[in-house]
Amino acid sequence: MRYGVFYSPAAQREIVKLSQRRERRRILDAIDRLSREPRLPGSRKLTNSPLWRIRIADHRVIYSIDDDGAIVVVLRIAHRTRVYEVDLADLQRRAAKAIRRERLSEEG
Repeated sequence: MRYGVFYSPAAQREIVKLSQRRERRRILDAIDRLSREPRLPGSRKLTNSPLWRIRIADHRVIYSIDDDGAIVVVLRIAHRTRVYEVDLADLQRRAAKAIRRERLSEEG
């Protein structure tokens, strides 16, 4: 089964900010692999959270998995020293809201 991959607005901004093309390509390739297997070897579930993370060199990708809807939501992409500085639960709530809006617009 293939999962749909959605990016939170924050994750979209962070992808654009990545300065090195090779770095950006590696991260986007890893995210593409999430569409085929959201629990990649090396991915880890965050402690006391429904969120997951993958490590790509010095960067981390924080994401959530909705198995029922076959959706992966990329919430945050950042350097390992800054990735956990935000309220990830708040990011997850906002991303869920955006996905619901997108689904409604597709159905309507």
